[in-house]
Amino acid sequence: MPTDLDARLAEWRKALLDTTKRNRLIKFVAGRIGGVSLMHPLAPDFWRQLVQDGHRLTFAWKRDILGLPQDVLDAEMLSSDFDPTTGTTQTNEDAVRRDLLEQCLRSNRLKPAHLLTDQTDRQLAARLIRLKRLSDEAQTDHGVTTLFAAFGFLRWYESADSEEEVRSPLLLVPVKLERETVESAFTLVAEEDDILPNHCLAELLQTQFRIKLPAANEYTLDPEDPECAAKYFALVADRVKDIPRWGVVPEAALGVFNFQKLAMWEDLGRNAEKVKSHPVCRAVAGDGAVALQPPGDLPTAEQLDAVVAPIAAVHILDADSSQHEAIEAVKRGAHLVMDGPPGTGKSQTISNMIAEALQSGKTVLFVSEKTAALEVVKRRLDRCGLGDFCLELHSHKANKREVVTELGRCLELKPVGAPDVDSQLSQLAESRRKLNDFVAELHAVRAPLGMSVFRVHGEVAKLGSLPARSRIAVLDVLSKDAAYLQTCDDVLTRLGDCAPVVANPTGHPWRGCKLVTFSQEAKDDARFHLSRLAGAIPAAEKAVATLAEAGVGPEPPSVLEWDAAVADARSLLPLSFFPPEWFATDPRAAAQRAVELHQAVLESRELSAKLPEFDIAAVKQAASQIDSLGAVNADRERLTAGAALTLRNRLVAVQQTANAVRQLETLATELDRAALAATQALGVSRVPELAKLAECVHLGDVVGRVGAGPRAWGTAGRRKELLAVVSRADEQDRAAQAVRTELITRFSPVAFVPESSAIARDAVQAGRSFWSRLFPRWWGLSKQVSAWYASSPRTGTPLRADVAALAGYHQQAEAARQVVGAYGNELMKDTTGGPDWTGTLDALRAVETLEERGVKHEALSKRDRKALGDSATALEAAERAFRDRLAVVASDFAALPLDAKTPAEVRAWLMTEVTALEREASGLQALVNLLAQGQDIPGGRIRDAATSAARLATVAARLKQLEEGQPTDDRVRAERAALGEELLRLLDRWKRPVLPQLRGVLTEPSARDRLKSAIQQNETARGGTFATSWEHVTRAVFDPAATVSTNVVLNNLPLAELTLWASDRAADADRVFEWVRFVHVERDAGAAGLGGVLEEVRAGEFGVEHAAEAFRSRFFRLWLDAIHQQAPLLGEFTTDKQERLVSRFAELDRLSVRTAGDRVRAQLLGKPNRPRVRDGAPDASELGILLREVNKKRRHLPLRHLFAKMPTLLPRIKPCLMMSPLAVSTYLDNPEFAFDLVIFDEASQVRPHDAVCAIYRGKQLVVGGDPKQLPPTDFFARSGEDTSDEPHPDEGGTGGFESLLDVCLSLGICRKRLRWHYRSRREALIAFSNKFFYSSSLITFPSADDATSPAVRFVKVPEGRFKDGVNPIEAKRVAALVMEHARQTPDQSLGVIAFSQRQQDRILDELEVLRRANKGAEDFFAADRPDPFFVKNLENVQGDERDVVVLSIGYGPDDAGKVAMRFGPLNRQGGERRLNVAVTRARRAMCVISSMTSNDVDLTRTEAEGAKLLKAFLDFAERGPAALAAVVTEAGRRGADSPFEQEVGDELARRGLTIHRQVGCGGYLIDLAITDAGGGKYLLGVECDGATYHSAATARDRDRLRQAVLEGLGWRLVRVWSTDWVRDRNSQVNRVLAALEAARKPPAKVAPAPEPEVVAAVKLKPVKEVELDFDSIEKVSDSVLHATLIASLTEFGTMPAEDLISAVSKRLGFKRVGPKIRERVAQAINALSAEGTLTSTEDNVVKVVQKA
Repeated sequence: MPTDLDARLAEWRKALLDTTKRNRLIKFVAGRIGGVSLMHPLAPDFWRQLVQDGHRLTFAWKRDILGLPQDVLDAEMLSSDFDPTTGTTQTNEDAVRRDLLEQCLRSNRLKPAHLLTDQTDRQLAARLIRLKRLSDEAQTDHGVTTLFAAFGFLRWYESADSEEEVRSPLLLVPVKLERETVESAFTLVAEEDDILPNHCLAELLQTQFRIKLPAANEYTLDPEDPECAAKYFALVADRVKDIPRWGVVPEAALGVFNFQKLAMWEDLGRNAEKVKSHPVCRAVAGDGAVALQPPGDLPTAEQLDAVVAPIAAVHILDADSSQHEAIEAVKRGAHLVMDGPPGTGKSQTISNMIAEALQSGKTVLFVSEKTAALEVVKRRLDRCGLGDFCLELHSHKANKREVVTELGRCLELKPVGAPDVDSQLSQLAESRRKLNDFVAELHAVRAPLGMSVFRVHGEVAKLGSLPARSRIAVLDVLSKDAAYLQTCDDVLTRLGDCAPVVANPTGHPWRGCKLVTFSQEAKDDARFHLSRLAGAIPAAEKAVATLAEAGVGPEPPSVLEWDAAVADARSLLPLSFFPPEWFATDPRAAAQRAVELHQAVLESRELSAKLPEFDIAAVKQAASQIDSLGAVNADRERLTAGAALTLRNRLVAVQQTANAVRQLETLATELDRAALAATQALGVSRVPELAKLAECVHLGDVVGRVGAGPRAWGTAGRRKELLAVVSRADEQDRAAQAVRTELITRFSPVAFVPESSAIARDAVQAGRSFWSRLFPRWWGLSKQVSAWYASSPRTGTPLRADVAALAGYHQQAEAARQVVGAYGNELMKDTTGGPDWTGTLDALRAVETLEERGVKHEALSKRDRKALGDSATALEAAERAFRDRLAVVASDFAALPLDAKTPAEVRAWLMTEVTALEREASGLQALVNLLAQGQDIPGGRIRDAATSAARLATVAARLKQLEEGQPTDDRVRAERAALGEELLRLLDRWKRPVLPQLRGVLTEPSARDRLKSAIQQNETARGGTFATSWEHVTRAVFDPAATVSTNVVLNNLPLAELTLWASDRAADADRVFEWVRFVHVERDAGAAGLGGVLEEVRAGEFGVEHAAEAFRSRFFRLWLDAIHQQAPLLGEFTTDKQERLVSRFAELDRLSVRTAGDRVRAQLLGKPNRPRVRDGAPDASELGILLREVNKKRRHLPLRHLFAKMPTLLPRIKPCLMMSPLAVSTYLDNPEFAFDLVIFDEASQVRPHDAVCAIYRGKQLVVGGDPKQLPPTDFFARSGEDTSDEPHPDEGGTGGFESLLDVCLSLGICRKRLRWHYRSRREALIAFSNKFFYSSSLITFPSADDATSPAVRFVKVPEGRFKDGVNPIEAKRVAALVMEHARQTPDQSLGVIAFSQRQQDRILDELEVLRRANKGAEDFFAADRPDPFFVKNLENVQGDERDVVVLSIGYGPDDAGKVAMRFGPLNRQGGERRLNVAVTRARRAMCVISSMTSNDVDLTRTEAEGAKLLKAFLDFAERGPAALAAVVTEAGRRGADSPFEQEVGDELARRGLTIHRQVGCGGYLIDLAITDAGGGKYLLGVECDGATYHSAATARDRDRLRQAVLEGLGWRLVRVWSTDWVRDRNSQVNRVLAALEAARKPPAKVAPAPEPEVVAAVKLKPVKEVELDFDSIEKVSDSVLHATLIASLTEFGTMPAEDLISAVSKRLGFKRVGPKIRERVAQAINALSAEGTLTSTEDNVVKVVQKA
């Protein structure tokens, strides 16, 4: 439903202003903390001394004035009936008080500077201590002044009949209450701040009585005016004079008042419309229609490295990924809720956000209720060089003089250079990418296996101790999935059941059995047929003997050989009968001779038919000329005539061409010699190709003629410059000469002399237009030009054309002359002494070319120029002779392209060509000699004829050998050739010797008949029983071709041995089951590709019990190798390389952080609109006003007024303001103050109505806080009234005071939680809160000292009693512990937290007593120490932290021993949040002081969440982290995080080291920790690159910050890389051992960091600007005038129009402002205003419009 914004604003305003009588500003009563009435001096004298003269006044003890003993006060303080918390005793002392006061006032010891009250010494001491504590707390925690001296009181009554007199202070002077030591007297001095009227009283009188107190314009509260107070009192008295009993009482008092929220109340009323129009304010007010959705492009922490380049991340401080994620969200414009649990770095994140905003040119308003929150951010920015751009204005930091001095100092800041780190930031991006890529590759879960490389590393490491490894190949290993791996495990596990087979892999009798399933029937069948087979073999052996007698079969044969012998015998039956004589020697040779003789005769006849023109008889006798004939077939055609020549003509042509090419080769030799000489003369290292010889000639000629040029030519840059200049000058000179040639026929030479140039140029300019030619200047110039004509001058257009041409000539000639003037000494001269442009260019180009070829100018200048010229001439002649001759030879000789060859290469090639031509001529001559008389053949047949003739000669010679002793009849020869071919086929098939028995079969019919009979006998024996059983055994039981059973091959087993084998197998047929079971495993192994593993088991490489592990090890290693091929990052990984990369990344990342501040500083100081001290700044301008204030010694403007007068200047000097919500409304009165970014810290303590005045001033909102910490406190209400530890009437727990953080969390604003906890140096200090408040989501880090002693110590005070709201005995114990700490460990800061205000006060009182008795520890309690000692309570300790915290529970049993379940603030709603704050303040240790234990808290008697957690915390304090049920911190109880980590730990344990695993109790656990011998301290942390390493969102988290944090906690660390562990385990173990040895040595002392440089105050010295100098306003262009206007407003800030006109006039160089200047500048202001560049206010103040 719609929200009534006006109603909500009214509620907010009402909450900001308290006009009830609870407020001491409305009703002042001197009470316990309300203050004291001052009796001496009287109010006027008190004003004079305190305000006018600025004296320090002292609260004198009455005992000293009256001369009482020194110990009276202490005795009173320690009296049994005195209550230090109230300052009273149970005795009525009114009479004593009055008597003491009267005596003191009469005493001559009373001095004017003594302050007297109506209190006794003991009462005054208690109240002053209380006032000082309250005022110090307000200053320290909230930065506000609450202690005031009140002057004058309005006495008034609520109604006419009221009897209650009410007194309200009228004027309030801020004061400071001080004392040097606990024994010193209290002194009072006025603060340097404004005197204030009582605005709350003014509002009350206005609303309830319609009485208006004096307005600001009616009075001036000037401290130097002695009457200002009296005047003000008189004005007030005049306003109430008509009301009976009302009046002004001229008294003075000292008290705690708070009325600062009036400024916020006024701000809300004055700017209500701005609040209602601001979307965030509307949402905070409850307008549900406002959408504050974040941008869609916000990166998650894991995406940061991918989307944010290092150069784009301006982090001046280290930022972990959760911080960076928040920073990036703000950079991208999101409204943000930054959820910052204790110690997670909110301040450093805010510092980085501010730096990023400043770098982007944005303005920032940083707001916090707590002074400490602003100061810590400011200190961080100061250290990073950005404090100069921030202004801290949290009340006590808002001293006028200091602020003005600071602004003046910053005006003097000079621009500085930015560190040049772009290259390093690019390297950082690259190294970060490599690190991230490595981690991604290492931990990516890879399909289809479903494992990461890291996990596989763990598996390999776990299997590293196997006795042996498998060596099998796994094909396409990357395609294997987890199911495959499981299948392999199953198969290899089953392999163990087959031990009998595996134990004797080659000797099992049933090895190779074909049975795939076992059955009784199959076993019986096998036994039956094996027995029958053994019985049938004797008959077979008899039949086989008959074949052996015929020379056909072996004896004894195997079954396979028997079958082959029968088949061979059958193949012999159809053969022809061969001549017996062929078998007398070698039957194969005889058969081959018969076949070859017949083929040679046929080929000889065929070749003779192809050579009709030749003498065939001569050809057959030409065997000696075969090689010569082969030369006819050359590799290429070398004659241009080619195939057109007949054989005889080609012979002549080849001979002639050979002679011509031989001569050309001689010229090539001369050319090579000349080229070598020329290149040597030039100094060139190699002879050029033919195509470049001309260039060589040219280079030699040029250098020989003109030399190497001047020394300057030796510089490449100078040559390049000269070439460009001379080339252009050559063109210009040629152009000029061309014009001169044209004009010389009309002009006399005088027209071309240089002195005529100006006249020609001026004439062109004067005659450029019709109008210009009407002026006398043209007339005079045209007459001068006309005088140059050699004959009658031209007129009109021809004249102007000649003038233009002549001017062009002079322009070109002058340009050339300028070159001569500038470079004359470096130019070649012609015969007239003028510049030789062409020669210079030739020479320059020659030098440049030779330089490119390695000839240095210096060496070239030393060359013999005559030798160069001669060699160039000789080379030119040699080249010409060669090319001339080549042109002649080329008419007959088909030469190849030669230009790409050097002369030497040409010569070698020509020699090769001559040889080829001579060989061809020799072959052609031999072929001509074989021609018949008068015959010739055409060119196309020459090659074929030569080939045929050579072959015929070869065949004829072979035929002559074959014919000896052979038949000459062609038919007989053909028949014998056919028999020879048949015999050769038989012999090729037979492949064994031809025995004598077989010869008869091949040559005799009777022997062949005996063979037929043997065949029939064997076929009978092979059939029947033998065939049936053999078929069953070889088909169903064993493969006859394989090696089976007892290492036999059945096909190869002789029949006699086969008998024995078959009998044995029939006997052991029962063992077939063993084999079948093995076959199943083997089959499955084969299907899975595990056959190699079986072979390795059989070979004894490893036992069957290790087969599965051996395979896994092999598989994973092959998988890793394949992955390494795919991912070079992993394959090329080495520890040294990776750690160098990590180290380099860390170095560069630290550099980026270290230089970020300097980069931002340089950018801000270098901005053009950065205000600086300017001479001549108008007094009414923003800069003028500021400079005036800077140079003042006193009476500075109030900051509120000063800032209102410089709304554009202040954001440019200080783009970041750091303020409390109160200061925002107090000091930023000008509505122009707007900010790009508003940041709230500790927003859980800020109410919405306190925040809206800051929110509406910004475009973007960041709300930092923790919903688990303190809700808004009622500090401002309580500091203005009497308080107790009971709930405030308006406070109903957190629900009554909804915080800004709570509201923003409900609005859907982007929320980012900071997760890294940095504060606690011992992890147990945060463990309780992390568990109970943050669901263990914080990333906390263990300390190396966690094993030494408990971080949380529980001290029981059994005698402690809680009564009347305090526990005095416990308070004394706490005070004693504080003093003990101050004496023993003063270097560690200390804070005490009480659970109630009264207990806090009692501890302080007890401590004061001890401090008086132990003065030697006072330095420890000094307020100016870093992290000074404090005693606070639950309500005001948020934001503080100390090394050691003492937590005083306070609550406990009463005198009856009963513990009430009333625990003050803890019992309220949200009380547990107070407990969370209290228990998270310690950095190093916490001591819990309690008069009760957890057992005393009875949860059946209370429902309060705070009480429940108090019980849990007491249990935790008593028992330590073991009390946290879900958290185990004791070392060694956790298991390893991964198999790899387990193996590393086991390996180190095997080396004798004591290992604790997963050390820590938070989000970050040390993988392995090595303890010392006693187990008391961790010596070394060992981290693996596993899940913890991978879990880091960014490279900075992973590879730098985590290690830095851990090292800061005392850890010495070493990282074990799984990749190298798998490769070389020992080297990684040795690294750990070396690191452990180094850790045992004491760390080197680190030199203390230098203190930051303090910038000294500077005296303002105006910088005089270089001014424009115009002599007339008319000469000032609009653009210049507009720019000057904007520049003036930019430099000086807004100012009245009249001052702006004066400033602009002065900048333009005018001494005074005349009417014309005033009018012109005013017009310019109006013009810029009309276009929206400038704007003016109603009082005519001009400013630049800020573009959105």
